[in-house]
Amino acid sequence: MRANKIELIAGGALVAISGAALATYLYKNSYRAYSRKFDKSSVEEVEGKVESVLYKGRENGEDLGVELLLKVGEELLPVHVGPAWYMDNQNERIHAGDKLKVRGSRVIYDKTPVLVAESITAGNKSFRLRDEDGHPLWSALKVA
Repeated sequence: MRANKIELIAGGALVAISGAALATYLYKNSYRAYSRKFDKSSVEEVEGKVESVLYKGRENGEDLGVELLLKVGEELLPVHVGPAWYMDNQNERIHAGDKLKVRGSRVIYDKTPVLVAESITAGNKSFRLRDEDGHPLWSALKVA
Protein backbone atom coordinates (compact mmCIF):
# COMPACT_ATOMS: atom_id res chain seq x y z
CA MET A 1 0.00 0.00 0.00
CA ARG A 2 2.83 2.39 0.87
CA ALA A 3 4.49 1.63 -2.52
CA ASN A 4 1.26 2.64 -4.33
CA LYS A 5 1.21 6.02 -2.56
CA ILE A 6 4.84 6.68 -3.53
CA GLU A 7 4.09 5.72 -7.14
CA LEU A 8 1.07 8.04 -7.17
CA ILE A 9 3.08 10.95 -5.76
CA ALA A 10 5.95 10.33 -8.19
CA GLY A 11 3.49 10.11 -11.11
CA GLY A 12 1.81 13.35 -10.08
CA ALA A 13 5.15 15.10 -9.80
CA LEU A 14 6.13 13.88 -13.27
CA VAL A 15 2.87 15.18 -14.76
CA ALA A 16 3.38 18.60 -13.08
CA ILE A 17 6.96 18.89 -14.33
CA SER A 18 5.94 17.82 -17.85
CA GLY A 19 3.15 20.41 -17.86
CA ALA A 20 5.51 23.19 -16.76
CA ALA A 21 8.05 22.19 -19.42
CA LEU A 22 5.36 22.21 -22.14
CA ALA A 23 4.05 25.62 -21.03
CA THR A 24 7.58 27.07 -21.13
CA TYR A 25 8.20 25.60 -24.60
CA LEU A 26 4.92 26.99 -25.98
CA TYR A 27 5.55 30.42 -24.44
CA LYS A 28 9.06 30.70 -25.88
CA ASN A 29 7.91 29.57 -29.32
CA SER A 30 4.96 31.97 -29.39
CA TYR A 31 7.33 34.77 -28.34
CA ARG A 32 9.67 33.88 -31.22
CA ALA A 33 6.72 34.03 -33.62
CA TYR A 34 6.31 37.75 -32.86
CA SER A 35 9.96 38.49 -32.35
CA ARG A 36 10.62 37.87 -36.04
CA LYS A 37 14.05 38.80 -37.26
CA PHE A 38 14.33 42.55 -36.87
CA ASP A 39 17.42 44.05 -38.47
CA LYS A 40 18.09 47.65 -37.41
CA SER A 41 20.21 48.15 -40.54
CA SER A 42 17.24 47.38 -42.82
CA VAL A 43 14.74 49.80 -41.28
CA GLU A 44 12.79 51.82 -43.82
CA GLU A 45 9.56 53.76 -44.09
CA VAL A 46 6.96 52.93 -46.73
CA GLU A 47 3.57 54.35 -47.63
CA GLY A 48 0.74 52.40 -49.15
CA LYS A 49 -2.85 51.23 -49.05
CA VAL A 50 -4.04 48.24 -47.02
CA GLU A 51 -5.33 45.58 -49.41
CA SER A 52 -6.29 43.19 -46.58
CA VAL A 53 -5.91 42.52 -42.88
CA LEU A 54 -5.09 38.87 -42.14
CA TYR A 55 -5.04 36.84 -38.95
CA LYS A 56 -2.40 34.10 -39.14
CA GLY A 57 -1.58 31.32 -36.70
CA ARG A 58 -3.61 28.96 -34.54
CA GLU A 59 -7.13 30.24 -34.05
CA ASN A 60 -7.54 31.31 -30.42
CA GLY A 61 -3.84 30.56 -29.90
CA GLU A 62 -1.23 32.82 -28.34
CA ASP A 63 0.60 32.81 -31.69
CA LEU A 64 -2.36 34.23 -33.68
CA GLY A 65 -0.92 37.34 -35.32
CA VAL A 66 -2.00 40.24 -37.50
CA GLU A 67 -0.48 40.69 -40.94
CA LEU A 68 -1.31 43.42 -43.43
CA LEU A 69 -1.00 43.17 -47.19
CA LEU A 70 0.12 46.66 -48.14
CA LYS A 71 0.11 47.89 -51.74
CA VAL A 72 3.30 49.98 -52.09
CA GLY A 73 3.53 51.18 -55.69
CA GLU A 74 3.34 47.96 -57.73
CA GLU A 75 4.51 45.77 -54.82
CA LEU A 76 2.19 43.85 -52.50
CA LEU A 77 4.19 43.86 -49.26
CA PRO A 78 3.32 41.63 -46.27
CA VAL A 79 3.63 43.64 -43.04
CA HIS A 80 3.99 41.66 -39.79
CA VAL A 81 2.26 43.75 -37.14
CA GLY A 82 1.94 41.80 -33.88
CA PRO A 83 -0.20 39.41 -31.88
CA ALA A 84 -3.95 39.55 -32.46
CA TRP A 85 -4.68 39.90 -28.73
CA TYR A 86 -2.47 42.99 -28.60
CA MET A 87 -3.90 44.63 -31.71
CA ASP A 88 -7.49 43.79 -30.74
CA ASN A 89 -6.96 45.68 -27.45
CA GLN A 90 -5.93 48.93 -29.15
CA ASN A 91 -8.36 51.86 -29.19
CA GLU A 92 -8.11 52.15 -32.98
CA ARG A 93 -8.26 49.55 -35.76
CA ILE A 94 -6.61 49.18 -39.16
CA HIS A 95 -8.98 48.35 -42.01
CA ALA A 96 -8.67 47.38 -45.67
CA GLY A 97 -8.53 50.59 -47.69
CA ASP A 98 -6.63 52.58 -45.04
CA LYS A 99 -3.64 54.56 -46.28
CA LEU A 100 -0.68 53.90 -44.01
CA LYS A 101 2.85 54.98 -43.32
CA VAL A 102 4.79 52.02 -41.89
CA ARG A 103 8.26 52.12 -40.38
CA GLY A 104 9.88 48.73 -40.03
CA SER A 105 12.62 46.28 -40.84
CA ARG A 106 12.55 44.58 -44.24
CA VAL A 107 13.65 40.97 -43.80
CA ILE A 108 13.16 37.59 -45.44
CA TYR A 109 10.67 35.42 -43.57
CA ASP A 110 9.72 32.00 -44.86
CA LYS A 111 11.49 32.82 -48.19
CA THR A 112 9.35 35.96 -48.64
CA PRO A 113 10.33 39.63 -48.20
CA VAL A 114 8.28 41.13 -45.37
CA LEU A 115 8.30 44.31 -43.33
CA VAL A 116 8.31 43.77 -39.54
CA ALA A 117 6.48 46.87 -38.33
CA GLU A 118 8.01 49.13 -35.71
CA SER A 119 5.31 51.80 -35.98
CA ILE A 120 2.24 52.48 -38.14
CA THR A 121 0.50 55.79 -38.84
CA ALA A 122 -2.89 56.01 -40.53
CA GLY A 123 -4.20 59.56 -40.61
CA ASN A 124 -4.65 60.48 -36.94
CA LYS A 125 -4.24 56.84 -35.78
CA SER A 126 -0.82 55.84 -34.53
CA PHE A 127 0.48 52.44 -33.40
CA ARG A 128 3.88 51.99 -31.74
CA LEU A 129 4.73 48.28 -31.87
CA ARG A 130 8.45 47.85 -31.21
CA ASP A 131 11.31 49.88 -29.81
CA GLU A 132 14.16 50.99 -32.07
CA ASP A 133 15.97 47.69 -31.42
CA GLY A 134 12.93 45.76 -32.63
CA HIS A 135 11.86 44.50 -29.20
CA PRO A 136 8.06 44.07 -29.13
CA LEU A 137 6.39 46.54 -26.73
CA TRP A 138 3.87 43.88 -25.68
CA SER A 139 6.58 41.68 -24.19
CA ALA A 140 8.72 42.22 -21.10
CA LEU A 141 10.87 39.24 -22.09
CA LYS A 142 13.95 40.06 -24.17
CA VAL A 143 15.46 37.08 -25.97
CA ALA A 144 18.89 37.53 -27.50
